[in-house]
Amino acid sequence: MTTISIIGSGNMATTIGTRAAKHGHSIELMSRNTAKAKALAEQLGNGATLGTFGAKPAGGIVILALPYAGVVDAVTT
Repeated sequence: MTTISIIGSGNMATTIGTRAAKHGHSIELMSRNTAKAKALAEQLGNGATLGTFGAKPAGGIVILALPYAGVVDAVTT
């Protein structure tokens, strides 16, 4: 089982997280909007957790599920 960190909590994060969780992967969600990320983690189930936005992702795979304009801010925080 792989841990996948997803930065973002919108439509892309929902779709990717749903499919990854369905295949047994552990999901860590990181978002500026903690409430939205928490709701998504509960929706995904399968032990999905919340990470701290700006901290080092725990996952062996990191997915930026953000609009293009937000990527620089996310990776330089």
